[in-house]
Amino acid sequence: FKFDYSFFVFSFQQEYGEGGWLKVVAHVGCHSVFNTLHVYDDNTIHKLANACTNVLDSNLDSNKYMNLFGKSFIRFCSTFGYNKIIQASGRFFTDFLQNVDNIHLQMRFTYPKMNSPSMYVTDMDRNGATLVYRSSRSGFKYYFMGQLEEIANQFFKTLITIQVLQEYLTDDGFKNVTIKFRLNYDNSEFIGRTESLIVNTTLSPLPSEFLMRLFPYSVMFGRNLRILGAGSKLFSIFCDMKLMHSPVAGILKIRRPKGISFTWNNKFVHRLSLERYEVTNQNNYFSKRKALRQSPDSKGSEKLRSLRKQENSLLRLCVIENKSNNQHDITIKRKPSFIWKSSRSSSNNILLKGQMKYIPDIEVVIFLCSPVVNNLDDLRKMSLHLNDLNKHGLGRELAVKGWHNCSRLEQTFEEVEELCKELEENHRLLEESKTKSDALLYSMIPKPVADQLRAGARSLDTCKAVSALFVELYGLKSIENTVLDVMTVVETMNIMFTHFDKTLDEFQVYKVETVGEVYMAVGGAPEILENHADVVASFSLQIITTLQDVKPPVPVQIRIGMHSGPVVGGVVGLKLPRYCLFGDTVNTAARMQTTSQPGKIHLTSATEGLLDKKLFYTEPRGVIPVKGKGEMETHWLIGYTN
Repeated sequence: FKFDYSFFVFSFQQEYGEGGWLKVVAHVGCHSVFNTLHVYDDNTIHKLANACTNVLDSNLDSNKYMNLFGKSFIRFCSTFGYNKIIQASGRFFTDFLQNVDNIHLQMRFTYPKMNSPSMYVTDMDRNGATLVYRSSRSGFKYYFMGQLEEIANQFFKTLITIQVLQEYLTDDGFKNVTIKFRLNYDNSEFIGRTESLIVNTTLSPLPSEFLMRLFPYSVMFGRNLRILGAGSKLFSIFCDMKLMHSPVAGILKIRRPKGISFTWNNKFVHRLSLERYEVTNQNNYFSKRKALRQSPDSKGSEKLRSLRKQENSLLRLCVIENKSNNQHDITIKRKPSFIWKSSRSSSNNILLKGQMKYIPDIEVVIFLCSPVVNNLDDLRKMSLHLNDLNKHGLGRELAVKGWHNCSRLEQTFEEVEELCKELEENHRLLEESKTKSDALLYSMIPKPVADQLRAGARSLDTCKAVSALFVELYGLKSIENTVLDVMTVVETMNIMFTHFDKTLDEFQVYKVETVGEVYMAVGGAPEILENHADVVASFSLQIITTLQDVKPPVPVQIRIGMHSGPVVGGVVGLKLPRYCLFGDTVNTAARMQTTSQPGKIHLTSATEGLLDKKLFYTEPRGVIPVKGKGEMETHWLIGYTN
């Protein structure tokens, strides 16, 4: 699971409207609809944030928009009931911070492909807490900060400010982005309640074996990271009393929090976090040692020495006592490389979930935990039985209940997956239909005008300078005697107008309409064009030059008229909407066409004066009478100067 953008569409449209959303996706060049549970690349949200800066408000940089996206995600999730999970995590914001990692783990059933970050609180005081964020996905720092701000404000009525203390990229086998945040907020009530729960009552000492019986999977170790005690179930798993005084990293592999090494300092700092460990299979450690010890050849002895060397490398730690704050800073002299091997867990290994507890009286850390079992199949894979689970927990009931619901859950997942595929296919077909409908619409109405109509804007607009063109198929009316003749004429018109349409695509000229045997086009509308007369003249010369390449059923000649001036353009009416031009410029261009001659291009003085004389060659026709205009001086467009 990389990113679910359905929240983004929902929240963005509430904030900026449908028009703002369409502008942003058009700038990015992505689809305007995102499917829930579909996997999209993480880079898409960064592109959307940059697009918001360029399209919506340049005063806000992309980091501000990423912060806004994080807040929007929380608001969106609240509409689907996920706010209940957050509110149930605790009474205070600090409770949520300590439990958020566990919330992510529990949501794996809903989102099995979710690649969630790992986060944990390292220390806290009355003025806030320090939070460490680790993720294999980069670029989500401000997005995560927005989430924290919205959760604190919406669910816990707490105002927070966030400061980035440290940020770095680790390449220690996990390739994680690690960020250390200082969260400043009023934490006095949480600290006060925590302190009030401490009862100074002297109890009779209890043997550690009693605690191990209560938690049969627990592990106790000292500052040298060697096992000082373990629960009975762990002894039964390894079947080897040499479990005692062995390196604890030899039997436990860290699964959560992500990407941290097994050191005394880390276990002391992370005692506030809910952690997960994988119990390594005994064949991977103790049986391997025993087999190497009993090997008669020199290679076995050499491998045993190598294994011991790896164990000892873990314990080469330099302990520095900090007298001022009574904390232990551990500096690793040599990185224990074997910690990172086999980071992928085996489905047959036992997973333990619990919390590290520091006992200052004897300077040990004890991992109080229980197995993570979802159903009876997990029990079988781990070679466990219901009797092996803690009696004081809900592990047994959850395992049996999970087995009952497993088949139903799998069926539900399959149904949801099929529905998602069907929804994705429907969206694909919808996009195809939308593309086809847009192409049809843009063939009837110019794209800028269509976009204005979609946005509810006024379609009528004044174009101060355009060049209108009329092309007449000359001589067709004389052969319209029978139905067969009419069909031949229509076929001829279709062939000729199709040729004009294809030629039109090579120039910045828009086809307005066809009326009978007359084809009308314009340059400079609806999009403003400075050299509108030049492009329309080039189009006219092109269709005359290529006319001999067209083979209609009836030989036909064309005559063309052009005029330049202001017009009013827009879509009029509701039925069969078309983009039309109105004004005296249109009428004058039509008069130039009717007074033209076959095979020639007739221009008014207004159009001739706008042509580039270095590009086009014209000749004066003289003064001619024009119906409704009186006498006008006109010109012929002969061709290009070269």
